[in-house]
Amino acid sequence: MHTRIQIALASSLSNRRFRIETNNWMTRLKRKRTILNPHSLPYIEMNDTVLDRSLLFQAYPAEFVREVLEPTMICQGLREVVKEVDQIGIVLFRNRLRYHETGQMYDAAYLKAVIDWLIETAEQIERVAHQKS
Repeated sequence: MHTRIQIALASSLSNRRFRIETNNWMTRLKRKRTILNPHSLPYIEMNDTVLDRSLLFQAYPAEFVREVLEPTMICQGLREVVKEVDQIGIVLFRNRLRYHETGQMYDAAYLKAVIDWLIETAEQIERVAHQKS
């Protein structure tokens, strides 16, 4: 099953963007190909063993995604989602937060929890962007 959700953000993000993807052989291969490309987002470590082992993070500026994931509820929500899905992609680009997951069929309660987590994440993105403006 594929789930795709997109949220339009109200605030201007001033060129802030990030990508979070499942750490698997395909994304590691893509990382090797793009790491020397000056136009690609830099890869960063989150200094969280669970997240760094299961996900690849790219962000500009590098601290932006760390600040977004700083609240415990948001970070724990990401850990929970990662445990439940086969593949995940979360992209913030041009004031849109896009979420994609591949996995088994889930019930309405799980989907509601993911949507609530994405809304809280979108609100945190806007708070961090507003603080930096």
